[in-house]
Amino acid sequence: MKGANVVILTRYLSLKLFNQKNEHIMKKIYAFLLTFITVNAMAQSVFYTESFETTAGYSFPNGNGVGSSTQDFFDRTDISNAPPQEVFNYTGFDGSFFIAGEDINGAISSSLGIVYLDNIDISGKAN
Repeated sequence: MKGANVVILTRYLSLKLFNQKNEHIMKKIYAFLLTFITVNAMAQSVFYTESFETTAGYSFPNGNGVGSSTQDFFDRTDISNAPPQEVFNYTGFDGSFFIAGEDINGAISSSLGIVYLDNIDISGKAN
């Protein structure tokens, strides 16, 4: 019986050491992947933005506007003219205007709000 206990203990210890070694290898792999993803993300560059400051350059194929309730809307707006409803903190836009929506199926002909951008010239751009 003692011999069986020694074999089991030996297998347990070698399996534990094997798992610890694999854990160390996995940490190295995760560190490498994180570094690769970070470097790749920093290599991205923005070559086009749409600020929605004018009404040109985009369209709403399913419609836009305010519905029968001021809480049903999908349109280009600015903070001072946004439909009155709950208090929102709009962030992440450049300039004064942005696209906003709430309960859009009461404001447009679909439950899917779509904004089409006009053609964007990407000639001369590379991956």
